[in-house]
Amino acid sequence: MRRYVLTAVLAIMVPAIPAVASPIILVEDSFTDGDRTDGADPLDVAWYKVEEGAPGDQTLTVQNDDAGIGGGNALAVTHTATDNRRGMLANFSEVTLATFGDSISLSFDFRLLNNPLTNSKEDFRFGLLNSNGTVQDSDQLTDDIADDDVGYYIRASTGTQTEWSYAKERGTASFMAGGDLSQLLADQQLGGINDNLTHTVTMTLTLAEFESTTEPGTFFSGLDVAFVMDEGLAGEISMVEDDQSMETTGTATFNEVGFSSHDDDVAFIIDNISVISDIFDEPTQPTNLVFTQTSLLLSSATNGTDLGGFQTEAAFSRPWVYSRVAGAGDTDNTSFQIAGDRLLTAASLAGQGGTVLSFRAQTEDSGLFFQSSFQVTVEADTDDDGLSDTWELGWAPGDLGALDGDDVADADSDGLTDLEEFQLWYSQGLAVDPLDDDTDDDTLLDGDEIAGAGSRPPTDPTLADTDGEGLDDDVETDTGVFIDSTDTGTDPTDVDTDGDTLNDDVERGTGLFVSAADPGTLPVTPDSDGDGLTDSEELTVEMGTNPVDWDTDGDTAGDGLEEYFLSSPTNAASMPNSSFWPVPRVAGLPLSSVSFQ
Repeated sequence: MRRYVLTAVLAIMVPAIPAVASPIILVEDSFTDGDRTDGADPLDVAWYKVEEGAPGDQTLTVQNDDAGIGGGNALAVTHTATDNRRGMLANFSEVTLATFGDSISLSFDFRLLNNPLTNSKEDFRFGLLNSNGTVQDSDQLTDDIADDDVGYYIRASTGTQTEWSYAKERGTASFMAGGDLSQLLADQQLGGINDNLTHTVTMTLTLAEFESTTEPGTFFSGLDVAFVMDEGLAGEISMVEDDQSMETTGTATFNEVGFSSHDDDVAFIIDNISVISDIFDEPTQPTNLVFTQTSLLLSSATNGTDLGGFQTEAAFSRPWVYSRVAGAGDTDNTSFQIAGDRLLTAASLAGQGGTVLSFRAQTEDSGLFFQSSFQVTVEADTDDDGLSDTWELGWAPGDLGALDGDDVADADSDGLTDLEEFQLWYSQGLAVDPLDDDTDDDTLLDGDEIAGAGSRPPTDPTLADTDGEGLDDDVETDTGVFIDSTDTGTDPTDVDTDGDTLNDDVERGTGLFVSAADPGTLPVTPDSDGDGLTDSEELTVEMGTNPVDWDTDGDTAGDGLEEYFLSSPTNAASMPNSSFWPVPRVAGLPLSSVSFQ
């Protein structure tokens, strides 16, 4: 989307007052009072069982662990069921991460009670969650109360497992497990915990701002996660990742800490559990105010037309308050209004086509503010049809009646209304001809290209060859099946559909090798002759084989087979070692399907 970032004409900023964070200890439980309930310790909490599968076999016992973790009491978690998950959770005062930079951290010490561990299903999980309106306040033999919890957790491998992951719990299945989890960082080969040593863990979630990769200039909220175990020691393990989809499927509000393990082998003892939030609650000095115009201002604009949004630059994100203010550049303030972070029209602009309007705005956080003035050009729309005269007359010189912005009219019957083609020009810079149903003359209607014609993904209606590799969009049907040169089955937005490093236009599918520039290979499969070597591998000087003949030298041993056993695939006198040969070989059969005896 094309966005206009308007530079401030004049700015005023008040002196900066440093923003500070206010750490709040939500949980600090070292089990000194000898109990897992919310007892005598000032910031301890009550810990509750969460069982599933065959319930009733889990124990949570506070016991002395001077010889292990040290420091006296700790909470031991054991159970006897195999292939079933057992967990525990505790509730704390709800905290919401609202400002970029706000964070919440979980830290604790733990050690495994069994060693060695051998079951490949074993793991140990821990995380920060939101009870989602159903707070568990007693031991439960099922996870029926906790199964709707949402949040984030680390899956730590134990025993023979080596894969660690960072997951998001979506709250529609089991507690810290099940089909509703979303792997944000999966299969990290960090090694399994397979000892009885004490390990120290810290997991921190931080609210962050991300810029859209598809719409530059558009920003949204997400969470950064940082995890480290045994920081500074020889066996340190760490992960860093982010959740950029938090707005729709995640949470920034937390009131629960959880732990779980799989199988009876993963018994553990835990101590010094701490949950701390770090919330920025002091005013922050804004350092710049940016206005991004996302809609063209027409002289026909009605009151309340959205023109774009404001963004504040500062050390930390805050609940900024935007407003119009008096001062230099406020000449046309009354023509605009501000709602939240959006700039809207506030008056009729009839007859003002071609004029430049100036307004002054302010961003503020509890008395700390920054002001800027901006200018916006009014585009003439003489016939009040919602289309700028400049655009209309560019396509239909001298005739403002040829096109209409009522979002129904489609002058060229291409499936896009005149208004949609105007918006494509303004927002994406696409010069789609509203009077020609096929702007780029590739036989695909403009509307079909925007939507995705047939099996194709959306293509550029102003370019006959969207990916620029030499094949027009109409022949690249994206079916995955090559028919002929008029139906290649390739992706019109990918120069190398099959990923074999040969461009689609080079792979003409003739089945006849002429040269490296015309190999006759298929553009929809990386190994056209099915000999176990990719087309590009066969075209190398070192290999020198025919990519459309599975047995280049005609000795009945496929090229891939010969390369595997270090015989020459271009010399019929060179055969695989007799101890491995003959091996039944069918032309076109992939190398991976051949059984070596």
